[in-house]
Amino acid sequence: RDRLCASAHKVFTVLASASQATDDTGACKRILECYLRWLKFASMSAQELEHSPLLAVALRSVEHPLLSDVAAEVIVETLKICAGRMQEFGGVLQKVVPRIVGIAPQFVALLQLPAEQAQSQQEV
Repeated sequence: RDRLCASAHKVFTVLASASQATDDTGACKRILECYLRWLKFASMSAQELEHSPLLAVALRSVEHPLLSDVAAEVIVETLKICAGRMQEFGGVLQKVVPRIVGIAPQFVALLQLPAEQAQSQQEV
């Protein structure tokens, strides 16, 4: 485990390069899924997380119909990492919180619709 965690930075770099090299939604989803697994497995410093191109991809993808689920999971995991360490991870929170606040009205509107209608709205 220690050897794998020690190589996490290299993995994040490869994933970031791969995400910048593709416009394919399926590939982007797999990249975000892999990033999510590594976020859960290895630790990232506040600076690494704040400047992570993959966090930026997740924040941009949260409204994409095919990427929203994994993007939301990345954001939630990021918030879990920041929890209780606001001073250390303040820069990360400054990136994440405005994005969450920005999509809140759409989320509230979807919650007020019947389930079937909300699902069809999200797929559009």
